[in-house]
Amino acid sequence: MAEGEEKPKSTLDSLDALLGIEPELEEKPTPRAPPTPPAVPPPSPVVKPLETSDVAALDISDKVLSSVVYLLPLLDGLRYSKFLLAQYPQFALLLAPLQPLIQFYYGLGFLNIGFFFAIYLGVSRNQSLSRYIRFNASQAVVLDILLILPDVVNAMFTGINGPPTGGPMLELKILFNNTAFFFVYFSACYGALACLAGKEPRLPLVSEAADRQSGGGMR
Repeated sequence: MAEGEEKPKSTLDSLDALLGIEPELEEKPTPRAPPTPPAVPPPSPVVKPLETSDVAALDISDKVLSSVVYLLPLLDGLRYSKFLLAQYPQFALLLAPLQPLIQFYYGLGFLNIGFFFAIYLGVSRNQSLSRYIRFNASQAVVLDILLILPDVVNAMFTGINGPPTGGPMLELKILFNNTAFFFVYFSACYGALACLAGKEPRLPLVSEAADRQSGGGMR
């Protein structure tokens, strides 16, 4: 075919012209953009808690003061031990080292409530002290406040005719009082010994409320 001559139209081209159909332009492939890698969120800052085993981070005064505050619920919980000590007098040997303190505390009568406010206001709410001390003081205070519940239940046992003198009601009252005493006794002992070891005691029914009061324990 000579240069400059038009290329003959095919039958399909002629049919498209008769029907008024515009010839389709040849589409050129559109280059694809490289896939965008998924956005990776920046790593969130990791707050490393203070290791509870790191006793070097705690001063000896912090440990001693944190353990002493647990004497408050222990002393207040002794009033629920009368049935236990009557049945097992040998158990009193565990309390023998605290006998002078027990006599002094209960000798104050109603004035011993001053120890509660001294620990609550002077230790638990004292922002100048470490969080560790404030946390343990808050635990001791909350544990002491929980002793209101046994008082309420004992009042229910008393009723109109006075305290029960026998039968299932007396057995139930003895069981309840012994349970309340053991819970407070072992919680206070565990808290005091853990503080002396530089650990963070987490007491059931107590630690979450103590966290809110003190702003956290060792963390």
